Amino acid sequence: MSNLSDVRRQRDIGMRYCSVTGRFYSLKNKSAIHTESTLEQDFCYVLEFDKTVIEYLEQPVKIKYSYQGKDRSYTPDFFIAGRENDRPYMRIYEVKPLKFLKLHKDTFDVKFTAATEWCKNKGWEFHVINESIRGQVLENYKFLYQFKRYECFVGHSLEVMNVLKALGGKISLRDLFKHYDKIYQKDSEDYIAATWYLVAELDVQIDLEEKITMQSKVWI
Repeated sequence: MSNLSDVRRQRDIGMRYCSVTGRFYSLKNKSAIHTESTLEQDFCYVLEFDKTVIEYLEQPVKIKYSYQGKDRSYTPDFFIAGRENDRPYMRIYEVKPLKFLKLHKDTFDVKFTAATEWCKNKGWEFHVINESIRGQVLENYKFLYQFKRYECFVGHSLEVMNVLKALGGKISLRDLFKHYDKIYQKDSEDYIAATWYLVAELDVQIDLEEKITMQSKVWI
């Protein structure tokens, strides 16, 4: 399976007046991802919460092609290595706003045709992402991402799972945390933190289509 050891960043991202450059710290890669837009940063959140994604890299490959008698090259935005349904996959992604894609349709059509053929020859896939990834699910990802950084003690996470199993069904975060206060007292904060970690890891279920509040219900 190809991975980041086989792929190298092909283009450095510098400061630009026409785009919003930045850095996103990837917990999956344990390194900073350089981005050229807020949409690319948003896509990074999606990748971090996608359990099929193992690792990813920005500006990963340079695809050479000919157009109007001239040799050209195209560098897509992301390479992703993952595993889905017990099968590995490698994918290349371009991330652009739909309005921008439509405005430069002719140019992108040529680039995307070249990229699709290039990926096909390697057994990879090529995809285009636009702002349709934005919505309440993404906003919840952004909120939960801070809890992915928490170094959760295994004993606490196992106890949270046992408590939820014993309670049965769905329970609001507010009621669950009150339950912790009663049974764990001064140690309840550890179990509250562990719960947020498990929600962020998607091991404890929550409705991501709705804004997460203390009234949100969780279950296993």
